[in-house]
Amino acid sequence: MRKFLDFYNLACVAGIAYTIWLGYGAGATGELGRHAISGIISAIASVLGLTILMFYFIATGSVIKKTVQAGLVDIKLYEKTRRFKMIVFPPTFALILIFSAIPALGAAYEVGKIPLIYHQVLVWSAFFGYIGTYLKARGFVRENGAIWLEAVKASIKADKEKKGKAHKDKTENS
Repeated sequence: MRKFLDFYNLACVAGIAYTIWLGYGAGATGELGRHAISGIISAIASVLGLTILMFYFIATGSVIKKTVQAGLVDIKLYEKTRRFKMIVFPPTFALILIFSAIPALGAAYEVGKIPLIYHQVLVWSAFFGYIGTYLKARGFVRENGAIWLEAVKASIKADKEKKGKAHKDKTENS
């Protein structure tokens, strides 16, 4: 999963950088349409990447929580995954909102309703925020994956023991 997220997020950062480059050249070259389309695609792709990241933590956290509730792994592992979420989710939500607002502010600038600086501040905030959030989350993805794997192994072991005991009881009773 980490390799997929690395590739996907690198592509998003490249798309955002390309869109910024197009934006600064749009006034001189008249390529506003290309900048706008690229910006919308980059924003949607980036929101998707952030959403995938959040769902990764939610899904693995659910598995870990169930194994903790069954008493198969230490509760400290679940607390660790919750801490990851508390660190990653706030900037992720903020970035989703920012990426949602960027195209609207770009359009508002184009029709003369706001100064360009509002659009630019959000664009650069999103660019560096995306990079920073993913770099921080990247280490957590690796660590969370190891915790998830430990929980899954404990769950499989418990299932095998349960099935083995049920089979043994069944053969003793017959």
